[in-house]
Amino acid sequence: MACKTHLLERGQFPVPSLTERVMTERDRIIATLKRQPTDRIPKADSYWPETVARWRKEGLPATANPYEHFQTQPMVQMGFDWSLRLPKKVFEETPRYVVEQDANGLVWQRFKTDQSYSPPRILDALIKTRQDWERHKHLMAPSPARVPADAKQRIAAAQKAGKFVTLDFREHYRTVWAKLGVEQTLEIMATDPDWFCDMCAAYNQCVIESLKPAIADGIQFDGCWVYGDIAYRNALMFSPRMFRELLFPYHKELYTFLNARGIPVIYHCDGDMREALPMLVDAGIKVLQPMEAKANMDVRELKPLYGDRLVFFGNMDVREMSKTRADIEREVWSKLTV
Repeated sequence: MACKTHLLERGQFPVPSLTERVMTERDRIIATLKRQPTDRIPKADSYWPETVARWRKEGLPATANPYEHFQTQPMVQMGFDWSLRLPKKVFEETPRYVVEQDANGLVWQRFKTDQSYSPPRILDALIKTRQDWERHKHLMAPSPARVPADAKQRIAAAQKAGKFVTLDFREHYRTVWAKLGVEQTLEIMATDPDWFCDMCAAYNQCVIESLKPAIADGIQFDGCWVYGDIAYRNALMFSPRMFRELLFPYHKELYTFLNARGIPVIYHCDGDMREALPMLVDAGIKVLQPMEAKANMDVRELKPLYGDRLVFFGNMDVREMSKTRADIEREVWSKLTV
């Protein structure tokens, strides 16, 4: 609220008069994507369960929804089923963890602890060879059932409530390692790129051909999330050349399809992904998120380069958020005034 108040005080955003219609969250996001004026900057956030638990100890009422309390949930997100749709299996369960196979055939060890966030571990994969892939490839067949059956009703209700509605996908590299595991995926990118590309092509066909009948039936999403994480703290997970040769054509094909149907792409990638950014912009992404500050991403450097083609979402340095109120306001203000 402090940030919003100071922005209004400094004249950055007009305060609506009593006769003006107050913008909904959906209005704000759509206007921002079109680079039109808004009454305030749209804001969205998500919280780990451990964070919410601590807030409740610090005074957040037990019945309070933190997203409603802080007004940080302007979007309604719907999942697209991009998996092999294999039956899930539980192999082992203890008070501490569960070992299970997911819909893509990966075997995970997932920890149950509520004391701290423990990322799950990949233990095994059903698909280990190209022959395995060929046997299971048909499970990526397009189907209208991959889009939520109640999508039209949910979209209508959400938009009536002033929410921006998105369909959620995964980036191509992410969908391949979701079937093979990370190490195997990186290995075949170098040793068997044709296999990797075949999996990317199957993914595109699955998404595009599954969406066509939904769109023809009048289902219209406001946008889509594409979750990638193709980078770590210092660089991409693979070379820029690999991205250009193996991934870019499939990004371009998918985003061209989406943009032509009025579905802008919000691209999520942690880490320092600057080496891929020119190609992603060329492929057609419209929004970049979260721009991880501690991984050398800085909107003050990126906006002069891409501000005419990209909307920037995030980039608040979490390290500054742990400091004083003055430090927090300095961080926020330095990036909002670029």
